[in-house]
Amino acid sequence: DLLGKYLVHVFEDVKHIGKIVEVGVDYAGAWAKKNLRFYIKDNPFVSKP
Repeated sequence: DLLGKYLVHVFEDVKHIGKIVEVGVDYAGAWAKKNLRFYIKDNPFVSKP
């Protein structure tokens, strides 16, 4: 449900999940370097640098 409170997708193969560092949060100290952004690899709807 895209209009609900949560959007959940269950993956059977976690190899399709990527993780990256958030950009522009240097003020967050040590947390700024943590991989806290997750995305679906090879998904055409995920923006790329």
